[in-house]
Amino acid sequence: MRLSLKEVPVLLLCGLLFCSSSCNKDEDIPACIKKEIDASVPIGEIELVRVERYEFQDEKVYVFNYEGGADFQTPVFDENCNSVCALGGFAGITECREQEFYGNATLEEVVWEK
Repeated sequence: MRLSLKEVPVLLLCGLLFCSSSCNKDEDIPACIKKEIDASVPIGEIELVRVERYEFQDEKVYVFNYEGGADFQTPVFDENCNSVCALGGFAGITECREQEFYGNATLEEVVWEK
């Protein structure tokens, strides 16, 4: 299928409009969570690779997933960047606020990914 020169700008414009309405998730992320993401720098082989928003115990929480360290814990923050708990790590912690996290949390979306 060949496109005419008149069709190319229209297709580019449609693509840009689609991406600007569906690709910009930043507006849904609290400012302090954005700041934490922006401030994250790799420590040796450990680096932030994904931030997910969950509904847990009637509030939105943000799970910061790191790779590169087998014993590194996964921090969980509320919308105000208060520490809620830390999962995983050497001890294999699966509870948060005395409740199994992944069995009781509902993943809403991945808000940032490397």
